[in-house]
Amino acid sequence: MNDTQTKLRKTSRTIAVFLSIGKISSIVGIVLAGAGLVCGLIGRPDIQGWFMGVEKYAQAPGADVLLPMMIVATMAALLVAAALCHLLEQVFRGIGEDGTPFNPAHVSCIKRVAWLALALSVMVSVADNLEAALLTGERLVLLELDMAALLFAAIIYCLAYVFEYGCKLQQESDETL
Repeated sequence: MNDTQTKLRKTSRTIAVFLSIGKISSIVGIVLAGAGLVCGLIGRPDIQGWFMGVEKYAQAPGADVLLPMMIVATMAALLVAAALCHLLEQVFRGIGEDGTPFNPAHVSCIKRVAWLALALSVMVSVADNLEAALLTGERLVLLELDMAALLFAAIIYCLAYVFEYGCKLQQESDETL
């Protein structure tokens, strides 16, 4: 194993650890948001104070409908973020174990990451619109797609094809030896 492969393995393992932490943090966020949703629905004001910032939303007109929707949208976005972290963690753990990024399983994961990144952009937009509706009192039906997120998803999807091509070259190289 050469120096570049050693660095690749070490860096990939480190990134996998951070992605694991991100996944766990997203899951904790889902649990906390779910707890906040349940507390809001059962009307426990003594518990509602545990969730910072909810008071400014709870007093808004239409909060009885919009606030639970905003929390559910946030939970959905956190679920997608956890899935993104999980898939990327798989890729980087695989690179750390194999010493090569060119594995067909990684290609599949990277394509799913691109689609989930796009979905996350949409979910964040929905949550933002619900928050804006709560704060302004106006019903907004506007779906803003972040162009940077769209570009990011497209680049990731294209990178999946680069990895796929790398897999074919790796296979040809292995067969040649």
